[in-house]
Amino acid sequence: MVKMISLEDGNFVPEECCTFTNPATSGGESYIDDVDLPCGADCGKDCNECVIQKIMNEYAALTI
Repeated sequence: MVKMISLEDGNFVPEECCTFTNPATSGGESYIDDVDLPCGADCGKDCNECVIQKIMNEYAALTI
């Protein structure tokens, strides 16, 4: 099973595609500081219209 992370915009991405801040340097909490998706960004970075993003969101809904 792939662990999914919720982004601020409500979309979900695999945790393995994210990097996080160090809790020791960010007030004791870890925040997403970068997301690197292997989707190719052929859609012009409009993730709300991206079929891959829709699949990831549906997967997250089924596994959370």
